[in-house]
Amino acid sequence: MRSEIPVSLLKAHPKNQEYYSNLSDEKYQEIKRSIEAHGIRDPLKVLPDYTVVAGHQRLRIARELGLEKVPVVILDVSLEEAEYLLIADNEERRQFDDNPIRKAKRAEFLKRYWGVREGRLAKPGTPEGHFVPQVKTLADVAEAIGETEKSTKRLLKLNDLIPSLQDLVSRSKLSQAAAYSLAFLPPEEQENLLNALGESGVCGLSVAEAKELRARIESALKERDDLAGKLAESQERERELDRKLSALQDQLESAREDIAERLSHEYQEKTEQALSNLKRQLKEARDETAELWAKLKQAKAKVTEKIVSDPKQETEIKNLKAKIEELEKQLAENNKPGADIVAEIERLESEKRVLEWEVNRTRQAVVFGNFVRKLFTPLMKAEDEYDNLVRQTELRGLHFEEARRWIAMLKRYQEKLGDAMRTVESGAGKVIDISKTR
Repeated sequence: MRSEIPVSLLKAHPKNQEYYSNLSDEKYQEIKRSIEAHGIRDPLKVLPDYTVVAGHQRLRIARELGLEKVPVVILDVSLEEAEYLLIADNEERRQFDDNPIRKAKRAEFLKRYWGVREGRLAKPGTPEGHFVPQVKTLADVAEAIGETEKSTKRLLKLNDLIPSLQDLVSRSKLSQAAAYSLAFLPPEEQENLLNALGESGVCGLSVAEAKELRARIESALKERDDLAGKLAESQERERELDRKLSALQDQLESAREDIAERLSHEYQEKTEQALSNLKRQLKEARDETAELWAKLKQAKAKVTEKIVSDPKQETEIKNLKAKIEELEKQLAENNKPGADIVAEIERLESEKRVLEWEVNRTRQAVVFGNFVRKLFTPLMKAEDEYDNLVRQTELRGLHFEEARRWIAMLKRYQEKLGDAMRTVESGAGKVIDISKTR
């Protein structure tokens, strides 16, 4: 039923800004001129609590023009149906919003609202095992948002991005194609990636680089999961050995007084030998568990770090490890290993330690370089503007306490950076150019 409601009572739908941006200025001014001349002819659609479902731009114009009341039609519908009408009304009026993230969220809602799934969909109350064709499909969702079915599938995947990456896509800083690959990573790995590369690093990824990053991180995650599985198996073996050890100890304790009288000394020795073997197996299982814990902890910490390591150094380390394993195999096959083989193993082990130190040093340089760059980039960008301002302004006699603090802070950073550079120059290993660690 149509009626007029005071503008002050109306409120925007909470999903409106998530699904749509404001009209272009040209279109907005055109509608504003029409309303100013003829009033609002098409009533706003609102819920009983005066939440606007359709007509947000008209409400905005009414407030700007100082209108006290606007015509409305009150819809008594569920919140989910109201959200659907919000999208449907905007699409029917051709108020399209091509922002990929907003479009992805609209597609996700329509997919959920229409019950779109792969294959067939069972209607509520349908006997188990009996399926009927679904009324709406992904093709309907694609048509509703003005996309192809293939591009709609890729858009829907963008909903799996963390909010900070979605924001980069919305601002056209990160391409949809690169973001699509990153959306397959778990949220915590997306966060780690953004922290490791920084906004500029992530936005500079090509499609091929994003695909490669996804493959490398997924491989590292699989390695971590495999270690977790082995750890669980090791812990279960440890618990089983604990149970066996406890049972054997109870058996030995209860029978210890009677063994000398009823059983031979040989049986007692066998029982104690079995106890000794179980203790040894339990120690081995615990050692293996501790080693797996250490590997798992390292794998969790290094998943994202893999992307900033030097592939050439990693290959050299891998080759050295292979040579060491081959030499150790040769040692195992000989009763008395030759001195030359032992010396070669020690040399290769020494080379491996040096390379591993260089890899770790390079990673630290990446982190340090990114931090320093982040600190001084705004100052570098403002340098020209500062020079122009100094030329145009009479600064003699200008004094304020805050400037003193700025100058002192810059001096402290200068001293700290100087100390860091002197430490690098006096230390071992080659000097790393942090300007190439982007």
